[in-house]
Amino acid sequence: MTGRRVAGALCAWALAIAMTGGPALATGTGTIEGMVVNRATGRPAEGVRVRLAAGGGGAGQVTRITDDRGRFEFRGLPTGADRLYAIDARHDGGLFAGGVVRLPANTGKPPVVDTRLSVWPTTTDPASIVVARDMLFVVPNDDGVGVVESVRVNNVSDRAYIGRIAEQTRGGLGR
Repeated sequence: MTGRRVAGALCAWALAIAMTGGPALATGTGTIEGMVVNRATGRPAEGVRVRLAAGGGGAGQVTRITDDRGRFEFRGLPTGADRLYAIDARHDGGLFAGGVVRLPANTGKPPVVDTRLSVWPTTTDPASIVVARDMLFVVPNDDGVGVVESVRVNNVSDRAYIGRIAEQTRGGLGR
């Protein structure tokens, strides 16, 4: 290639980069978004309090309320392998776990993780649960023996059992 062709090719390359925004650069923030679904109805759950708790290199908690389509969104979250985000939902006096999410780092554009949380109507009626198994284990340890109890509880209703104490504190759980 002659000097003119090389210079022309370099100018064309620089112009192409300038027009497309340049090469992909690592981003430092991302978004976690999602939907809360009422599993009893199969429909999106409006007005549910969704909490995002940051662990690892993050800190603090942030809360959002789902919109009329059951959607929520957390933007501007730091990315990276050391950043863990736990999501849960408070609905009808109950606390429903959503899981742990990581936002990948070194992506060409800000990462977006879409997730779903499930909630159910709740009950404080103990007749909705049945103790299916209650086992005691005696386990030797350095000081003698220890006792471990293993209980299996089955929910025989279509509601989430939240316990009797919830009747007294229901308003404090984000109903």
